[in-house]
Amino acid sequence: MSPVVQACQTHLIPLEESTPGMIAQIRNNVISQVVALACKELNMPADKLIVRDIMPYTDLGFDYGAASTGTAENWEHDMTGTTVGYTTVTGDATMADQRYVALFGARDLRFAQGATSQGVTDRLVNAELQGGVSFIKFSVGGATKALWDFTCAQAYKQAMVAFSPSAVIIPQNAAYNIYFYQKNIAAVATAKSIPVYIQLIGVTVEPRGKVISP
Repeated sequence: MSPVVQACQTHLIPLEESTPGMIAQIRNNVISQVVALACKELNMPADKLIVRDIMPYTDLGFDYGAASTGTAENWEHDMTGTTVGYTTVTGDATMADQRYVALFGARDLRFAQGATSQGVTDRLVNAELQGGVSFIKFSVGGATKALWDFTCAQAYKQAMVAFSPSAVIIPQNAAYNIYFYQKNIAAVATAKSIPVYIQLIGVTVEPRGKVISP
């Protein structure tokens, strides 16, 4: 009998269509996978490694855009492009030495932002359920590793969160780029700088002392 071949699953599952057990299993499996990879490549035991939350700027070089100044650790990106399609939120980047990032979900934080410096019309558009981003694309090592349809999460106004059964892992020293697909909202042709507040959910694994020294 031929062995069963299981396809890699890179889609997103909304939180509202998941169970707490499913989410915990995804997270635990991802951590085990990336820790094992780091142990092997760094020739280091697991107790010498740290598993921590991702810092958007330090770990990914996340581009917050014109709405923030300085090197802010902020899950915000201004959609300033004038063309519908993929726009990078990190630029062509390289993961730091001895650092591994694993991404397995995303959440939309825009309803928690409150009043902003946007005009009234732009604020109302940004608050609508359609959101400004439909897909999230991950390129690692020059190849597209995942395409997440984030509109599945935006269908649930009170819980715009979704998780992937398979993580996108960015190993140390690997080239990567992360893109948001900019939808045609708020007269995109005029580049109105509508911000999106999409947090990428995952973990960073690195040696103790690189950032944290417990």
